[in-house]
Amino acid sequence: MDILHLITGLGQGGAEQVVYEIATRLDPARFRTAVCSILEPTGERGVFADRLGDAGIEVLSLGLDHKWQLRRAARLKSILESRRPDVLHCHMFHANILGRRMGSRAGIDHIISTVHISERRWRPWRFWLERWTDPLGELTVCVSRATLEFQARKTRLPESRFSVISNGIDIRRFAEPSRPPETVRAELDIDRDARIIGGVGRLDRQKGYRYLIPAFAKLAGDDDALHLVIAGDGPTRRSLETLAAETACPDRIHLLGRRDDVPDLIHAFDVFAMPSIYEGFGLTAAEAMAAGVPVVASAVDSLPEVLGVGEPEGPVGRLVPPRRPDKLAEAVADILAHRPTEMVERARARARREYDVEKMVRRYAELYDSLAGQTSESQPPST
Repeated sequence: MDILHLITGLGQGGAEQVVYEIATRLDPARFRTAVCSILEPTGERGVFADRLGDAGIEVLSLGLDHKWQLRRAARLKSILESRRPDVLHCHMFHANILGRRMGSRAGIDHIISTVHISERRWRPWRFWLERWTDPLGELTVCVSRATLEFQARKTRLPESRFSVISNGIDIRRFAEPSRPPETVRAELDIDRDARIIGGVGRLDRQKGYRYLIPAFAKLAGDDDALHLVIAGDGPTRRSLETLAAETACPDRIHLLGRRDDVPDLIHAFDVFAMPSIYEGFGLTAAEAMAAGVPVVASAVDSLPEVLGVGEPEGPVGRLVPPRRPDKLAEAVADILAHRPTEMVERARARARREYDVEKMVRRYAELYDSLAGQTSESQPPST
């Protein structure tokens, strides 16, 4: 079965990570997979374009410098007509809209989309376009139940047009570090006995790091051995550097940029902070859970779901109101004072049970099989 993934870009991000995992883990004896990106700014292939290529996955690009070069975007129709994939799987808003339009014009039988975010910026046209193009596809997958409910409400489409397949992570990669935490700390010039509040993610307003820095500064005033480490890059890096420099402890705030050793880095943290303003899933929270690092996260969108709120065993992390550095500092201080060993073990178990990447890939494979086998009365997708 020929699967073509269409995605807005292949830079660093959660959706790009998910596409990489699906493309590289589908059984090559049963699936032929390629990935096409819409955006490829001059000289910027994107980190996941290189990783996919290294893994033997064919990578295509429409070569757009920005999102609204419509003439270049029309190249997708020619690609689809020549390749004739069995399933066109679109990821993220621009790819969802373009893929449905061009896929239907090219006569592609099976077009599905995945929504990776609960978009809370003022973008009403996005939901109008999602609703307008929805009939051109067969199904929209959401990465969490919270995202499904949000997307159905904003597009005014019935929930029957959506399904949920949770994102997955490489549990084994995060369960055990490849280097001891003390080695990582030494590389960061942080004492082995210091305590670290850590975060991993794009430096974007959505991620809320501008609230984490003042929360850290509040705690660090009473604790000379406390450090803040944030791994990732993005458009707010300069403003975060300025904010850090204005604190009384700028030498203990470490903005590392993009890192390729995230599992080892997370194992060096004492607390993992995810102060997001909105989320679709929260991959790094699941990664910290798998690593056995206690999580403090904003109570927004999917994060309560990822942390098991409403489950019989109870939540496996601490939730705080968004945009509240004071509440964030209180929750972090409580974890540092009383390391919640039992909660951490439940978090590990939840990550293994719910968020193993193999489970995610298996469910997508079942969905592809169901779509392509509809005419032969195949079983419906596992959703």
